Amino acid sequence: MRLAFVVSVLAAIVAVTLSAAGDVSPAVLVSAVMVIGFVASWVQTGRVARVHHEHQVVVIPVRRT
Repeated sequence: MRLAFVVSVLAAIVAVTLSAAGDVSPAVLVSAVMVIGFVASWVQTGRVARVHHEHQVVVIPVRRT
């Protein structure tokens, strides 16, 4: 339910913003809503996560002959 609410609110905001910007075709509005839905679903379901890299230093002893 939360995902549907987030997608609906974001889609409504983008649709209003695009239509206020000028003459926008329905295909552009539909495409924007589709992209928002896709991104919002990935974020809400946890498929997009912050990547935390830990750097590790490895020391390899080298013998001189």
